[in-house]
Amino acid sequence: NEEISQKQLENNIGQLNITSCSGVHVGNQAYYHGDVTIQQYVLNSKDAVHALPGDVKGQITFIAESDKEGNKNLKSILSSLRCRHLWYIFIMVLALIGATVALILLLPTQNEDDMLSSNFTDRFITRGYWLALPEKGTVTEFKQPVNIVMVGHTSTSMCSQTTGCSSLVRTMQADAFSRDWSDIAYNFLVGGDGNIYEGRGWDKIAAHTIHYNSISLGVAFIGNFARDLPPKKQLSAFQILLSEGVKLGKLDPNYKILLQKQVKATESPGAALIDELMKWDHWSPNITESKIVKGK
Repeated sequence: NEEISQKQLENNIGQLNITSCSGVHVGNQAYYHGDVTIQQYVLNSKDAVHALPGDVKGQITFIAESDKEGNKNLKSILSSLRCRHLWYIFIMVLALIGATVALILLLPTQNEDDMLSSNFTDRFITRGYWLALPEKGTVTEFKQPVNIVMVGHTSTSMCSQTTGCSSLVRTMQADAFSRDWSDIAYNFLVGGDGNIYEGRGWDKIAAHTIHYNSISLGVAFIGNFARDLPPKKQLSAFQILLSEGVKLGKLDPNYKILLQKQVKATESPGAALIDELMKWDHWSPNITESKIVKGK
């Protein structure tokens, strides 16, 4: 039979090869003249076909089960890829955080003490700055250069901020006035904030240690150091003060450091600070080696 129906062609075409052609259309073409109504039926299963009108049933084409399974597999693969992608991002974020933490821990850190200036002027708190009151009466001046530095502690609370240290220094000046002294007892004080506080200064005799006031520069560490050492910045402030004194010619280059406990019945400047200062080159182990002649 030479006549081949469209249905037979659909069932018998296995492979179609087209080469060197353009404008090729494969499949049916429908041409409509007039009004057309297109009805689309979406069915969940073959059983739903029985509910359709009879003229529609023969036009239904089902997707093969294997195609459905393929779609499921594709969705599963895409879902797996998305999950895997999220895991990669999560792992990369964790690795970045770990690397950042390791970098922070391994890099050398600069503490607050290292950031302080070693320049005397930058660490010097004048009487005007800590709001000192004027001295009372006339204060005698030193014969310079002085060759002894007498060290004590204030036996007060510690201070770590300039405002707190300034307040303590003002309180000590008020206490000195209450004892009918002309001014605060020390020439200089060093604070836990790492600054040097001007007391009576370089030139005027102070009232810190009887018999040694006129022949020694009195320096007090603010705080009580019976048990604990002063912070590093407080010790460095004392060193800066001594270097500046030598530089200005106020201190003899071969000056000696004496501790109040060495010359009178007191625990000042505290056992912990005493142990520290006894290691310093300028500390004098006894009074006779300092060639001290008692003054007022």
